[in-house]
Amino acid sequence: MLFMRSRQLAPWLLVPAAIVVGIAIGGAAGVASARDADALIGGATVMLGAMAGGVAGLLLGALAAWKLPARWVTPALWCLGVPAIVILAFGIRGAWKIDQSTRDPDEAYAGLPRFVVVLERDPAFDPYLSTRVEVDAIRRHWITSLPDGRSCHGRLRAEVQRRLSEVLPDGDPPDECRDQAPSGSMERLMWQIEGAGSGAALLNAECLAVAPGYARLAHTLAIASSLADSAVSCD
Repeated sequence: MLFMRSRQLAPWLLVPAAIVVGIAIGGAAGVASARDADALIGGATVMLGAMAGGVAGLLLGALAAWKLPARWVTPALWCLGVPAIVILAFGIRGAWKIDQSTRDPDEAYAGLPRFVVVLERDPAFDPYLSTRVEVDAIRRHWITSLPDGRSCHGRLRAEVQRRLSEVLPDGDPPDECRDQAPSGSMERLMWQIEGAGSGAALLNAECLAVAPGYARLAHTLAIASSLADSAVSCD
């Protein structure tokens, strides 16, 4: 009875194996197609590729389990099962290493300024760039809004906090950067720094001509997610 039951269940082991292999293939395809993309958009592309590969693996695995002749089940399990086990092993090991590599001790943040800085872009500014980036050095996290409406977030590493602290605004924004109504195709900075107050700046040509440091801050914010491993997740 147990032997017969195992023979009946064996074909359905193709399903999880096919899902794992499909995720790996889809993720690899996403990596290949996102080499020149913005860091977070590239990450989203890889995730979408992995999801599509997983769905394809589910469908193909279920079809094979249902239709594959009994004599082909064992060879198919070897062909899919071994790669799936290897992929899972490397995936678990990689996830553990990433988690360990993204944890900084409290001492690493000692002496660094605590702040919240936000970069907002009008959707017309560039349809391929993030529409909003927030770095919160108080709660030690960052969050980025993607053009398709999804968001990605991760831990704020001490090194990223240090690099941002080097380009934080010093003093109030000049008149060319404030008291103006935001318009299309613009970038806008907002900040709150513990012990140093808060401010906002509209990054038009006049503003950047008198305060080029704001451009450096905006650039550093835009790439903050790629400056150090930070256990990124998107939803």
